[in-house]
Amino acid sequence: MEDIALVYFIFNRPEKTKVSFDAIRKAKPKNLVIYSDGPKNKIDIEKVNLVRAIVSVIDWDCRLTQINHAENIGCKSNILNGIGKVLETFEKVIIIEDDIVINQSFIDFCSKMLYKYEFSENIYAITGFNGLLKNAITNQDGFLSKRHCNWGWATWKRAWKDFKDLQFVESTKMTDSIDKYFNHKFPANLYKHVFNDKQFTNENWDILWDLYMISKDGYSISSSINLIKNIGFDKEGTRTVFDDLRSTFPTFEFQTQQVEFSIKETYDEKSRSVDEANYLLRIICTYSEPKVIFHYFKSRNFSKKGNEGWVIQLEPFFKAERSIALLKHIETYHPVPEITQLRSIFERAKKLHEN
Repeated sequence: MEDIALVYFIFNRPEKTKVSFDAIRKAKPKNLVIYSDGPKNKIDIEKVNLVRAIVSVIDWDCRLTQINHAENIGCKSNILNGIGKVLETFEKVIIIEDDIVINQSFIDFCSKMLYKYEFSENIYAITGFNGLLKNAITNQDGFLSKRHCNWGWATWKRAWKDFKDLQFVESTKMTDSIDKYFNHKFPANLYKHVFNDKQFTNENWDILWDLYMISKDGYSISSSINLIKNIGFDKEGTRTVFDDLRSTFPTFEFQTQQVEFSIKETYDEKSRSVDEANYLLRIICTYSEPKVIFHYFKSRNFSKKGNEGWVIQLEPFFKAERSIALLKHIETYHPVPEITQLRSIFERAKKLHEN
């Protein structure tokens, strides 16, 4: 696996970096490239130095490259420029940020998928986060998906090579590409809304990557079990400054290190259903006050025309029965009060539908 590099992005969060880097240390990657963004202000200097000290302890056989930026270039530039630069040397990369904690199956899964689909032009990424924790779509180890998540992922030089040309974001054909790609109203409306918010799109590199994959009609390979934990949802985050239920989700290991992983390679109605469930979960987990959102939905104090953002936010309530089934499924593997309370809110929404 000499042609795979693990690229690790860090900034000013020493406590999170220690937890995240400890998991990387256990995985012992052969090639490690670290990009450390520079401080924004004087307060950041000590934290940035602490973070750099944490990752300086390499106690395994490893080819290390570390780039320490003297000035702050921002999350988007650090990640996009960093991945592009590493792919000038390596054919394949695994990408982890400082708030992502991988388990011991993650590197093995990503590495084997990078080789398995190296020449599959329609596969653009491998993702280790599975919001359904364990899904019932297949008894195989992974599946084809139109949902990508950048919480621990991997890609190839051949998939990234055209991404640096961001003109696709300005394309008048993008909305048509979104409709064709999803062939389903909810995720299509979600991405068209995001695409039309140019400021949000241009500030978030992962949204740009999603839109790029859509424009290429590209797929991800997703693990059938959740392999990562995101510990970054608090005020320290650059973008994830709110609580998110998914930060509490457990990870699961494949039972043994497998010679080969089996993958469901057809994208069918079951696949689409799982993708839609993950998009519903993504919206549900943005609710800082779900009861307030429910009362807004209950009042019907909105019009769909000219208020597409709110309609998308309320989609889980419009699909209350589907949201209940989703939360019940997650409770099977993660029975915590927060999910039970959320489910009860959607059960009240379902009764409104029935009446």
